[in-house]
Amino acid sequence: MLRIFKQRCGTLRLPSGHSRLYSTRQPRNCPKCGTPLPSALPTCLACSYIAPIPPEMSHEEILDIPQSSNPFKVDLKAMKQKFRQVQSICHPDKWSGRGGPQGSQIAAHQSAQINTAYTVLLDPVLRSQYILSRRAGLDADETDKLEDHEFLMEVMDAREELQTATEPHELESIRQRNKERFQTLVGEIERCIGEQDWQGAREATLKLKYWESLENAARDLAH
Repeated sequence: MLRIFKQRCGTLRLPSGHSRLYSTRQPRNCPKCGTPLPSALPTCLACSYIAPIPPEMSHEEILDIPQSSNPFKVDLKAMKQKFRQVQSICHPDKWSGRGGPQGSQIAAHQSAQINTAYTVLLDPVLRSQYILSRRAGLDADETDKLEDHEFLMEVMDAREELQTATEPHELESIRQRNKERFQTLVGEIERCIGEQDWQGAREATLKLKYWESLENAARDLAH
């Protein structure tokens, strides 16, 4: 009998051999053979058990990185190591002919979710948006508008300066100042999230997106 598991990345039909559900709240042992699992993923290389990642798992849990009191603080070096470790566990090539008829497909879905988790947590804008959505139910996307007119005027001036820049040293100067603005706002987001000032974090994230857009434009001109 087939069981249907609905995931964010699609619907998978699993054979009856996967009847024991994996939960992140249970001890991290394989539900099939009892072997300690190498990560938080429902994936056991010892007995070829593999199941979809539970939808309630956070990006931090998927990458098996510790969660601090301030979720915006991430050890990027340690996260990169964890990313490589968990990817090696569910690499689709390892699951060819293993884990039942759907083993390689489930592994591919896991791999895609791991990539998404890493991409989001690596980028400060995406990380902040993810935290705001998950912790506070707030959006900070491109359709949101700021009411800080002084800030918007500063952005307009910076864009005009970029449009008139013709020399490499002018572009470099613009990018350096933009980098300083970026770092200041990242610090502001970290502070606000640490204090659970969600509206403050949202506003700082929206501002960061403006400077990120300017940096992208400056980088394109530099090349």
